[in-house]
This record gives sequence, C-alpha cells and structure tokens, in this order.
Amino acid sequence: MAAQAQVLPMLMIAVGLAACAVLLIPSAYYALLRVSGRPASQFPKLPRFLRPTILIWALPLVLLLGYWIAGNPSLSWLFLPILQILAIGLPALWLTYLAMRGLPLGSPQRLSGVFGSGLTLGPLLILGLETIALVAFGVIGFLYIANQPEMVEQFNRLAQLFQQGAGTEEELLRAILPWLVKPSIIFTLLVFAAVIVPLIEEAFKPIGVWLLAGFKLSPAAGFAAGALSGAGFAFFESLALTATGADWAASSVARIGTSVIHITNTGLMGWALALAWRERRYFNLALTYLTVVLVHGVWNGLAIVNLVDQVLVSQGMTGAFPGWSGLASWLGSSAPYILFGASLVMFTILLWMNARLRRSLPPVEMPAQPVTFESENVI
Repeated sequence: MAAQAQVLPMLMIAVGLAACAVLLIPSAYYALLRVSGRPASQFPKLPRFLRPTILIWALPLVLLLGYWIAGNPSLSWLFLPILQILAIGLPALWLTYLAMRGLPLGSPQRLSGVFGSGLTLGPLLILGLETIALVAFGVIGFLYIANQPEMVEQFNRLAQLFQQGAGTEEELLRAILPWLVKPSIIFTLLVFAAVIVPLIEEAFKPIGVWLLAGFKLSPAAGFAAGALSGAGFAFFESLALTATGADWAASSVARIGTSVIHITNTGLMGWALALAWRERRYFNLALTYLTVVLVHGVWNGLAIVNLVDQVLVSQGMTGAFPGWSGLASWLGSSAPYILFGASLVMFTILLWMNARLRRSLPPVEMPAQPVTFESENVI
C-alpha cells in the first residue's frame, strides 16, 4: 500500500501530461491544414450534450466519485488519474466558455494555437524564470546563513539528520519546524510566492496573446485570447499540483478557484494588451498588470499564511510569533473564506467583462431570411 501511495502521484502526473499531449492535437491538425493550403474557417459544430454549460453538471458527480475512490487505494491508481483530468478540465472549459462566448474568436488555428501556447510554452518560460529566481534567493539565503554561526550549526545538524535518514516523518518535521517558523524564512517565502511569482506569471501567462502582437486584435478578441491562454496555463498547473487520499476532493475544489483567478487575470491582460497595441493605451496596460499581480499576490500570500497556520496548529506551536500571532492565526484560519470570496469576485468580473465587451461589438446586419442554427458553436 505504501509503495502504491508513492507511485500514484507520479502516475497522475504522467496521465496529465498525456492529456496535455492530446489537447495539442487540434493545434497540430489545423496547422497542417494551413500548410497544405486548406485552412479551416470554423470549428465543427458539437452536439448539444457536449456544450460546456451541460458538461459542467457532471462535476459534482466527478468530485463525489473521486472522493470515494481516493479512499480506496486498490481503485485509486486506475480511476483517480482520469477523474483528476475531469475535475480540472470541466471547470476550466466552462469558465473559458463563459469568458469567450459571443466574442470574436478568430480561426480554429488561432484558437488552438493560443490554447497550446498557454498550455506548454507559458509554463516552460515561467518555470525557467522562477527557477532562476529561486536559485538567486537560495544564494542570498546561503550567504546570510554563512554569516550566522548559530544558524550554521543548526543547519549542519539538520543536514546530518537527513543524510542519516534517522527518525520518523514526524521527528523530521519537528526538526525542520524551527527553520520554517522563523519570521525571516516566512517573510522570504512570502516575498517569493506573493511578489516574484505573480510578477513572472502574469507577464507570461498571456503568451498566446503576445504571439498575436502583429494582428491588431480588438479588445474583445484580446480578452477572449487571454482567457484561453490562461485556461491552458491553469490546466497544466493544476495537473502538476496533484493530491491523493483524503485531500483529493478538497484540493480539486480549491483548484477551481485558482482557475478562476488565472483565466480572469489573463483575460484582463489580453484585453489590456490589445488596447495598448491598437490605441497606445500603455498606462492602462501597466495599471492592469499591477492589478492582476496584486490579486495573484494576495491569493498566494493568503495560501502561504493558511499553510503555516495549519502546520503550527498541528504541532502545537500557535504561540511561535509573539506580538502578531493573533493576526497571523486569524488570517490563517480565515484564508479559505477570503479566498472563496475572492474567487466569487473574480468570477463576477469575468462575466461582467464578457457582457461589456459583447455590448461594445458593432451590430451585425440580420439576413433577409431567418436562419435556424442546429447547435451553437462552442469551444
């Protein structure tokens, strides 16, 4: 059972990467059509039951089934990877549909290319830059510790403990906790997660929009492309952050809120980029960038505070920060509710932006004879 529990996260990541590869097939197909001189002008119409507004109703069943299967190790390895993809993909598909409906979308090749860029190129660039930033923080931390003899001694004891592999997981956690709860460590972690990471991610998540810089996108098309690029990034990130066991359902629900933040923020950046390119509204672009970085930073910061609070409570160390432990404890315990409220606010902004941009579109002349559509074009 223990070996199976260790293999399951790796299996889920492998199946997730396979799903990403499958999602890149449309982009390759439409690119091949373009090269062969037969570009497609629109996506094929999907059956009514495959509309995102219908598929989203399967999400509660997926979560309930996954919650039950996650508690059965003999079934988890077989079904949980597929349920993980559905639990992440269905909300992302629905949110993207709500962000893009009624807006100019462009050709199938453009749409699939924007999504594929957000799914692969964006995470690759972001991971590389965040790794460089993390190494820089590590070097600074090493230089700081090297000038503190007491910390050097503590660090050496901790390193020896890990090298010897002595002690249980609980004992190792107790050994590392004094480091984790140091105010300087927590402050550094907050700076990295709530400042550096949002600055990098919000600049490169709309990579699919950046690649369309020469096409003079309308603000509506920019918002739609940004939301689609953000959906690709959200899907990849959620697949990478797998959870198993009793935490699976709670983690999957939490990732829905993260998808709301990513898709809305990146949609706003796509809108601002289009305005900057068409109307030279660069101040609006800078203000939008700082706003989405702030939203992302607050989200990450609250998540870190909540995690630290959970660790302290589990180890009976709630008084580790005299003077402001009350505030930290309140933020930690209130973080899930604040994050839920932030998700609702960002979801409202997504709906409002879509409605506003649809109203801004020029009216379309109605045909002389009424036309009946069998089904709606969906994403």
